Amino acid sequence: MSRISEDGYPWDSVFHTRFRSMLRNVLPRTAVKWMIEQQMNRWFNHENYGLEPQNKYIMKEPVLNDDVPSRLLCGAIKVKSTVKELTETSAIFEDGTVEENIDVIIFATGYSFSFPFLEDSLVKVENNMVSLYKYIFPAHLDKSTLACIGLIQPLGSIFPTAELQARWVTRVFKGLCSLPSERTMMMDIIKRNEKRIDLFGESQSQTLQTNYVDYLDELALEIGAKPDFCSLLFKDPKLAVRLYFGPCNSY
Repeated sequence: MSRISEDGYPWDSVFHTRFRSMLRNVLPRTAVKWMIEQQMNRWFNHENYGLEPQNKYIMKEPVLNDDVPSRLLCGAIKVKSTVKELTETSAIFEDGTVEENIDVIIFATGYSFSFPFLEDSLVKVENNMVSLYKYIFPAHLDKSTLACIGLIQPLGSIFPTAELQARWVTRVFKGLCSLPSERTMMMDIIKRNEKRIDLFGESQSQTLQTNYVDYLDELALEIGAKPDFCSLLFKDPKLAVRLYFGPCNSY
């Protein structure tokens, strides 16, 4: 996808609004999928270049890049089929074509994370998935003295996300906010994981994926920083409209 969206605005300032987030939550999944596909294919049809994903468009993070289409058109980038076999200096593809004299092969398979400096009983990772309450707190500790900041993959900027996480964590550590019972936290972890699988699939690269606006509002609610739209409609209606329909960005 291009970084430039409707009317020349940055993509994230158009995509990340509370209004559009609400539409994506209430509309049928097929309708949301179709709308996002139309937006992604507006610049160039991915199917024509063999770049259409096998899974749903909304199940993967979009790649924001303004150079790929022009590079494809001029032949600087060539899209190939699946690799069938590798020799010492060449690659054989399933369509029968061969690329000779290859110097470097990059396996863009993503990352596997772990915490070798912690005991397995504290933060256990299974299939690239970690059970943390709201992606932050281990649920089984007697005292809330451990938290993970930034261990999340939002469809948006990581820095505002980590900032709100840190603000909540400091309040918990200082005793200004309290966490629910272990049972409640485990139920939230299970439900959140089920919702994530429904939205983004079971790929190990998507185990930390979450909706940007919804998650930030969750964190803001925990520290009392979420805007009260009903109150703002009477006190400052212009601000309320901007908060609801405007971009949820830090710039």
